[in-house]
Amino acid sequence: MENHHYLSLDAYSTDSQCCPSSSASTSTSALPSPISELTEFDLVSSSRRLQEEGSSRASPDTSVDGDSEDVHLPLPLSPIILGGGVFGAQYNPQEYLSSGIPAQVIELAFENGINAIDTSPFYGVSEQVIGKALASPRLSSKFPRHSYHLITKCGRYGANKRSFDYSPERIRASVQESLRRLNTTYLDAVYLHDVEFVAEEVGNSNAAGYPLNALQDDNLASYGLHDDEAGKIHGEGDRIILRAYETLMQLKREGIIRKAGMAAYPLPTLLRLSRLIKNQLGPVDIVQSYSCYNLQNSCLASFVPLLRQAGVQQIFNASPLNMGLLSAQGPQEWHLAPPSLREACAEANSYLSKERGTTLQSVALGFGLNSTREMGCNTVVGCTMVEHVHELLERWNTLYASDSEEEAACEGAEREEALKMQSENEESVKAILGKTGLLNWSWQSPPPFEEAERS
Repeated sequence: MENHHYLSLDAYSTDSQCCPSSSASTSTSALPSPISELTEFDLVSSSRRLQEEGSSRASPDTSVDGDSEDVHLPLPLSPIILGGGVFGAQYNPQEYLSSGIPAQVIELAFENGINAIDTSPFYGVSEQVIGKALASPRLSSKFPRHSYHLITKCGRYGANKRSFDYSPERIRASVQESLRRLNTTYLDAVYLHDVEFVAEEVGNSNAAGYPLNALQDDNLASYGLHDDEAGKIHGEGDRIILRAYETLMQLKREGIIRKAGMAAYPLPTLLRLSRLIKNQLGPVDIVQSYSCYNLQNSCLASFVPLLRQAGVQQIFNASPLNMGLLSAQGPQEWHLAPPSLREACAEANSYLSKERGTTLQSVALGFGLNSTREMGCNTVVGCTMVEHVHELLERWNTLYASDSEEEAACEGAEREEALKMQSENEESVKAILGKTGLLNWSWQSPPPFEEAERS
């Protein structure tokens, strides 16, 4: 595990700061085990557990073609959503993308009860790779379209502000392009990608700092979060957001998409826009937050109740490893974490490896997956290889999967011990990171510089 990014982040979590990760060097010379060699535990126990979790969190899906869905019901999603960013060139080389490995990853995830994939046009060829895999005879025969959910984004097509286009015409065209790439007649959800790049910034909503400050009574007005301003349009950027979201709502009415939403990093902006859209157009179906519920920054926990008060139906928590910061190999050079935080994360990983027999990314993943239990969120995680799916399932099943009464009697003590060890490891990491003064700190987004476009 020392040489591979076993739980690759969903590329959404990289957003404007994305560069190729260490997973881009993954060789296809050593292919993962064939699907037929998977264990009975993987294909039966994990699948049943995740499917039960998904069915208990939402009403059964009655839609096949996207037209008959009750718009008032949430999507019946599994607790874990497969991140599609790793199926793009930003994360992996062409040799990988043209191989059969992405299809194997998707198949194994689906076999084990994961029933949704999150992607974006911004992720390069990700939609094409996913669409090709799902249309293959093997997967299409095993997984009919109504058995899984396809979630994508629109509005962002490159690394900097010049690459955004939220016009109604472009959104409609983008959705049609995604339908073709994904080989589907409808999309389960589409949301506006990285709304902070387009919307008005109110106060210091997008600045580096401590998002929880925005929730203090004395600061609500300066962040546009006072109840009296819930429906206030602060400028042309907000009008663009409203027109774009209204276009998604129209696509819902036409049966082309089932749910509309938005994605962002700065939590004050995500909350303000959720309240704005609710007051102007109606509640937002889905919001996706990234790098805001992890061992370094868990501020999303304080915003979730407010997002739900704003009528948001479902909340996605992406990037439990905080864009690679909470991993054994550490973040890429482009990561906006200051040196002191990078060093503290390296120290935490070293401590866990030497003293606790585990790794920082394993503990961080366990913490991030708990957003399902603690807040009712769905966690978005990308897996490059089949073995990464196995590791993801191991963390979920060990710590959080629901058990039958018989299993609970046998496994209760083991679960209790695993949770105890997880809690102790989390506290150790937070103690080390806390010395930097950067717990619950966020970087600036949009970043304070213009990035070069990526091919």
